[in-house]
Amino acid sequence: QYARSYLAQETAFLSLMSIEKKEQVKYADHAFEIIREIYENPQQERLPHQGYGLSRSMMQLGLALPYTWCRQHWESDKRAYVEKKINEALDAWLVYEHANFGNERGSNWVAVCRGGELTLLIAANQQEKRKDRYNFLIEQLQMHMKNGYGSLGVSQEGMGYIEYGVTFLLKAVYAAA
Repeated sequence: QYARSYLAQETAFLSLMSIEKKEQVKYADHAFEIIREIYENPQQERLPHQGYGLSRSMMQLGLALPYTWCRQHWESDKRAYVEKKINEALDAWLVYEHANFGNERGSNWVAVCRGGELTLLIAANQQEKRKDRYNFLIEQLQMHMKNGYGSLGVSQEGMGYIEYGVTFLLKAVYAAA
């Protein structure tokens, strides 16, 4: 279940797109409440810092985009709460392993997991604080693009897996740019 991650992202987008300050703050606060509910009233087992990698990445977008678009509207305690959750999620990747991260990095797991992690790391503006990890993620994604899609832009995993992986990969590429 990713509904609350999607809802947090969409609500944060409404904050970003609102013209009036009052509306921006209203949507930003709502996005925060959704994030808080993910942790404090779990309706699912999926969280940004635990579980399998594809799920982590999807849930992390529900942290990364609201944090990027709404943090200027949050009081310091709300920012600190989300920053703590971001750090938990980023730290959890350091010990996470999966067979699909191996070989030539052709699996869509690389695009999804490494792309989601990079997006969150950049959203938290931790490129310098986590410089070695940042460089590792860039390297992994570059290798994935070369070996996973090649010069033709096709994948041995099929179009559905390209679409799914690129959902995370493009966010990471744009954020890194």
